[in-house]
Amino acid sequence: MQTSKSIKYNFKESILMMFLGCLFFSAVSPAKNGQIGEIRIRGLLVAETCTVRPGDENIAVNFRSILDTDLYINKKPSSENFYIHLEDCDESVLKTVTVKFTGSENSNLPGLLAVDNGSMASGIGVEITELGGKKIPINSVTPAYKLQKGSNTLSFSANIQAEPKAITNKSIGLGNYTATSTFTLNYD
Repeated sequence: MQTSKSIKYNFKESILMMFLGCLFFSAVSPAKNGQIGEIRIRGLLVAETCTVRPGDENIAVNFRSILDTDLYINKKPSSENFYIHLEDCDESVLKTVTVKFTGSENSNLPGLLAVDNGSMASGIGVEITELGGKKIPINSVTPAYKLQKGSNTLSFSANIQAEPKAITNKSIGLGNYTATSTFTLNYD
């Protein structure tokens, strides 16, 4: 069995080498003086759909001090709203926008953003939601938001949530923390 397998492999390899050899020699054949060729380039030029308001490229969401007892009792005690402001939108170009929040996912809280390395606090994650409370899992795309002519505001909320194991073991680590996510806007 091994011999026939080896023969098949060598046969496939020989065919591949012959194909690549033909391709190589046809691609490097010398050009004759005065030959003319043609390149066709296609594309679509469109106007910019929206611009992100200056200052919204880097959004800081600052939480007040959160008591660990609130995390043990409520699991997600508070939230902070944040907004992405879009200006000069032309809905005649593209009509909707989606947002993708990317970052490190907390392995103990699937869909939630992990705190950055170097944070003193531990046993927590950051949940991003639409203002109505619908969870937006990290590294996934939001539903499409319809664009209006002019200015648009995309509204979100972030909240701190405790890991189930940290609650059970009463092991939430206290201290400062940061969590970093990048947002990407895709127009359609």
